[in-house]
Amino acid sequence: MVSTHAALLAVSLSSVAGHGVFWTPLSRAQIAQNSGWMPDTTTIIAEPMPEVAKGRPYPGGRPFAEPGKSISDVGPCGRENYDSKKTNYNHPEHSWGTVQATYVAGQVVDVEWCVSDLADHGGLYSYRLCTDEAITAKFTDSSYTPNADDEAALESCFQRGILKCTDVPGNNCQVHPDCQEGWGCMAATDWFACGPKDSGRCAAKGEQGSCNCHDGPGTLLRNKVKLPDNFSSKHTLIGFRWDCEDTAQLWLHCADIAIVASSNSSLVI
Repeated sequence: MVSTHAALLAVSLSSVAGHGVFWTPLSRAQIAQNSGWMPDTTTIIAEPMPEVAKGRPYPGGRPFAEPGKSISDVGPCGRENYDSKKTNYNHPEHSWGTVQATYVAGQVVDVEWCVSDLADHGGLYSYRLCTDEAITAKFTDSSYTPNADDEAALESCFQRGILKCTDVPGNNCQVHPDCQEGWGCMAATDWFACGPKDSGRCAAKGEQGSCNCHDGPGTLLRNKVKLPDNFSSKHTLIGFRWDCEDTAQLWLHCADIAIVASSNSSLVI
């Protein structure tokens, strides 16, 4: 009886897992799927995340309630340890790790991610840029594999370098409608909100059926972010992080980009 209950619980949990992937610029995860390395790149997930606050009514303990507080167990770009492939998006290998897009310092750019229509759990998400190249270089060097300390350093740098929703005029930078007084999400308008959970979640913010995710139709969410004015790099990373509301899950991806100095800047690459 106990084993049967456990099996049913496992099926139930897997059926509700949220699934999403960083889409534009082309992320390492999406490249892996496009190349055939991973049949479903959204299976790489940080979970289960401990409750971010004890004693709160649901969903006050979920990652979205205290965005950025939950600590990833897959690194800032994603990796897995549960099969023979040991896929590691924190390291350039196989088909991923080369520059996919080039932007200009200070540019406002379109970024996108795809959320599964079958496994959409709302919450908050952010796009991030680390301007400390001593940190990011460890994640773009194919001869070096980042360790746990490197991963923690990049995640911390990413969180300091959130490409704020509020930096682009016209963006809808609302407090998440399911957030409550006293929760960290009340002050998280730098993040993008997906909600409310009982009325569309993330899918309500995008274009229905415009992408494929988790082996099925997905919704593409397009946002505008502004790159830093005074940073350029031949090879750096844009990070994506989704702190879920319905489930105790994080999704983290990275895309390889270059940023050239603006003609109005004295920066030299």
